Amino acid sequence: MGTRTSPVTELLRADTEGVLLPLVDAALPCGPTEVDPGTAGRMVRPYTWLVEHVGPDGLRLTGSGYLPPASVAAAAEEFGLRRTWTGSFAREETALPVLVLRESAQQLGLLRRRAGVLRRSVPAARALGDPVALWHLVAEGLPLRSSGEDGGRAGLLLLLAVAAGSDSPYRDVAAGLSALGGSGGTAVTARAAADLCAATAWVLTWTGAIRGNDLLGTLRPTPDGTLLARAALGHLA
Repeated sequence: MGTRTSPVTELLRADTEGVLLPLVDAALPCGPTEVDPGTAGRMVRPYTWLVEHVGPDGLRLTGSGYLPPASVAAAAEEFGLRRTWTGSFAREETALPVLVLRESAQQLGLLRRRAGVLRRSVPAARALGDPVALWHLVAEGLPLRSSGEDGGRAGLLLLLAVAAGSDSPYRDVAAGLSALGGSGGTAVTARAAADLCAATAWVLTWTGAIRGNDLLGTLRPTPDGTLLARAALGHLA
């Protein structure tokens, strides 16, 4: 059996100009990434709430595969989404923050869907009551998988940018994708980069790992976010 090459090493091999070296050097942890229970609990609170809401017996989805309206309303109330998001919370398909929370919980392996019922995964059920364990489950699930080579690389580049404490994460993702020949060799814009890594960015948003408005140029990693991103990169090594 051959040795497994880490995704970061694969990026560096593909970067023939060495554009990514400074970002990688700034991002990679020098030692173990430890998180205290208070910080972990605060960051994973949205996922803790959702896993608890699903319950030990599971939660039946609508015929179209969405959370039932009562669950959407409960999430909106729990997290004050009506104050921060313009839109309807009558159904999950029109409540984007709730939709991406549920979808990301599935992609992270915290929830499973079977026969129209959403159920806790075994690891997530075991981690309830242990925020540090749940925090590491989230870190292990990052970056979320995206379609296409550019999508997969974009999520990883976003983790590197957040781990490095970048002042402009999407610009760094765009520069990385451009160096790797994304978009057929043409320069990738920050807006296009944001779209490509949106799934991972939503997890970072829900956990408070990034804050601000990317359209206004104010999006920044938080210190807690840098820790989470470094833990995720450590799991990929």
